[in-house]
Amino acid sequence: MNKNAKKFILVQLVLVMAVILFVSSYTSLVKAQAEVTHDPGYLSVIVIAIALSVSIPALAAGLVLKTVGTAVVSALTERESTFGKALVIVVFGETLAIYGLVVALILLSRLPALGA
Repeated sequence: MNKNAKKFILVQLVLVMAVILFVSSYTSLVKAQAEVTHDPGYLSVIVIAIALSVSIPALAAGLVLKTVGTAVVSALTERESTFGKALVIVVFGETLAIYGLVVALILLSRLPALGA
């Protein structure tokens, strides 16, 4: 793994942790109020977090499949017995996008009813 990839992964981890900490601290402040009124800033932060939690893992999964997919195809042309291992590696790349969708659904449950 080269330096750019390590930096990219580190930046992603820091950004995800910052979003998680910010959203969790902000929701605890809203819960502590006696009368719950939803601030438009709260809604926009959650919506931005949902968008980021879907888009960043999807881009990362695409990058993984681009790099791993070419290696898997070349390995399968040389030796067909590596199909099981190749399938597992490709599935690991796809789980990034699935975890992003799960986080987005969890954040979506934090949104209040817009009609209220």
